Amino acid sequence: MAYTFFERDRSWLKFNRRVMDEARDVERVPLLERLRFLAIYSNNLDEFYATRVAFLQRVVQLSQRKQKMAKAENAEQVLDEILEETKLLNQAFERAYADIIRALRKENIYIVNERQLNKGQQAQVVDYYQHRIRTRITPVMLGKHSRLPHLRAHSIYLAVVLRLKEGSSYALVEIPDTLPRFFQLQARAPRRVVILLDDIIRFNLSEIFALHPHNEASAYTFKISRDAELDFNDDISHGVLENLNKTLKQRHLGNPVRLVYDIQMPVDLMQFLMNHFQGYELENTVPGMRYHNFRDFMDFPDFGHKSLTYTPLPVHQVKGLTLKRSLFASIANRDVMLAYPYHSFDNLMHLLQEAATDPRVQTIYATFYRLADESEVAHALIKAVENGKKVVAVIELKARFDEERNIEWSERLSDAGLQVHFGFPNYKIHTKLILIERTDEKGKSQFISHIGTGNFNENTSRVYQDISILTANQQIGREVHQVIQFLVVNPFTPGEYKHLLVSPVNMRQRIERMITREIAIARRGRKARIMIKINNLTDRRIIERLYEASNAGVQIRIIGRSNICLVPGVPGQSENIEVIRLVDRLLEHARLYWFGNNGRDDMFIGSADLMERNLDHRVEVLVKVYDTQVRKQLQDLFEIQWTDTLKARRIDSTGADQPRSGGKPVRSQYELSKYFAPPIKPARPGKPTTAVKKTTASRTPRRAAGATA
Repeated sequence: MAYTFFERDRSWLKFNRRVMDEARDVERVPLLERLRFLAIYSNNLDEFYATRVAFLQRVVQLSQRKQKMAKAENAEQVLDEILEETKLLNQAFERAYADIIRALRKENIYIVNERQLNKGQQAQVVDYYQHRIRTRITPVMLGKHSRLPHLRAHSIYLAVVLRLKEGSSYALVEIPDTLPRFFQLQARAPRRVVILLDDIIRFNLSEIFALHPHNEASAYTFKISRDAELDFNDDISHGVLENLNKTLKQRHLGNPVRLVYDIQMPVDLMQFLMNHFQGYELENTVPGMRYHNFRDFMDFPDFGHKSLTYTPLPVHQVKGLTLKRSLFASIANRDVMLAYPYHSFDNLMHLLQEAATDPRVQTIYATFYRLADESEVAHALIKAVENGKKVVAVIELKARFDEERNIEWSERLSDAGLQVHFGFPNYKIHTKLILIERTDEKGKSQFISHIGTGNFNENTSRVYQDISILTANQQIGREVHQVIQFLVVNPFTPGEYKHLLVSPVNMRQRIERMITREIAIARRGRKARIMIKINNLTDRRIIERLYEASNAGVQIRIIGRSNICLVPGVPGQSENIEVIRLVDRLLEHARLYWFGNNGRDDMFIGSADLMERNLDHRVEVLVKVYDTQVRKQLQDLFEIQWTDTLKARRIDSTGADQPRSGGKPVRSQYELSKYFAPPIKPARPGKPTTAVKKTTASRTPRRAAGATA
């Protein structure tokens, strides 16, 4: 049977449109958070062009045979559709931004340009330019036959035109990224006035070009996106770090894939600029607004207007855990689920600190994909080494856009005495594992395992919705140890796994086998079901198996976030499959797999999405959940999110995100915050009671995270 699929890149654009929708949600999203959602949308789009569009452009250059091998035979058509859809999205973006600017003015917050300054503000702008900006500006004059200087990806440039009666000359100015993008101007209270760095430079153009005759000077923003794919050299004759450092330098030289320019740019200046871009083949030339690099608006000041940002979510302690006693003892009694950001990241830090000081702990193993700039986790492991523990860290150096930070941490950890490994060629290490090896009171070896869906990053733990399992199950611990040995000792002996699904070893086969089992259950006339919470669902083999399950009568529910290539609700293909996309203030990042198994419910959590890269080209781990209490929590988490009517959207057979109607209003991230709150203890008899009001409104830290891809 010929099945239908959504094209993955167009599906992603629909997801990013859903991100933009958050910027238009006047009722539920505070004003400055709406502005930050536009910043997230813009940053997502920049990365999309640097990765997916760049890939498609490379594919177009291949022969038809190689295009088929790359599974992108229609790459040229997809590129055309992306360009047209992006232009429509840009128009919606501009309307959303204009609405936000009007709303900011009602709050006495004004973003002004260089033509809207009073005399006092003009003097302030000149002073700031002279003392902070002038020495960081080096204009480049462009002659008719001069070569265009190297333009950095995602830097902002001003294309400058200097007018004289007898003609015009042109120049480039790079806006320095070492200064804040926003500068607050003097204004009479309660007004708050902000000018962008771009416009401060515009105001001082006559000073910058004082040595170049002109009657009029004007400047227009543009930027380029470059191919960010790294052609990593796995030649073992050179060190891994040396190879990657060389490759990272090439990223700045990647082929341009998009030019975004101010739509107000004069025709002659635009033509002059495009002449200098000859040979770059910039098919994706996109007119835009006055300001680019909109991701900088994530740091737009709030001026103390707390009502314009989210109220912080309360952080709860896990029921049964306390930071005043051994976590090892608590985990020995039962498995523990950590649900971020509802639970405190301090639980994980307490576990590592206890491991660092416990005399019975011999070895700590950890895998890292993305670390914070000043990682508390890394510092805890350094302390463990100082206390005489053996610490083995597996660091993925090729985590896209975090390569330089991971290189830095690998060097710092190695210098501190940790055994640092980088996995092996051709497979990214994406799994999130910590394994603590110790001896118990009887001298017997004991494992404490952590398997999670999110990175060991205290910053993202506050804005990403993730799950971790802490367990003293020794069978699971031994299998986690096998995975570590597979990574650092013997990649040719991956091991055998009963309790873990490990890619590229057995995950695909086990998932397909469990789908097949649900098909068999349904064909016997029994209730069969599959529930999946995931970020991306693009693997065609898995989707085809889900279609077969639907046709057999298996009821399938999928909570997705970004790329969903499965087409739901098609008669004879997927009429028993329902899919919702959930985008809200927290980034939905957890992965949960739940198979009915004739009432015996098999549940797994871990790092893997259902994408070909995750199943076949990365090291990923899913763990089977056995603890009754944790299973109940996971079931409740899924059911609460499935009932979301305010932020979840139903994906229909056309790929559109449709609002969900009916039932009471449910915003699942807020409901989960209440769900994970510890119960309030009743007052003792005879004691006066104090009413306790739970806070369910929420507020993210500085960087809103509702939609980062």
